[in-house]
Amino acid sequence: VPITITTNQKQRDDPAFWQSISAILKARLWVPVSKKYHELTDHDWLATPEMP
Repeated sequence: VPITITTNQKQRDDPAFWQSISAILKARLWVPVSKKYHELTDHDWLATPEMP
């Protein structure tokens, strides 16, 4: 299922960003994307782990 991610101007102008995105798509890796804003998240889990 295709998704659309929100990018800022700096990301849109950054060739390294697009090279990274292209490599991720080609490798078919799972990428953490926020459910609400469809932005790349800075962590790989949607839930906070419980601390003992």
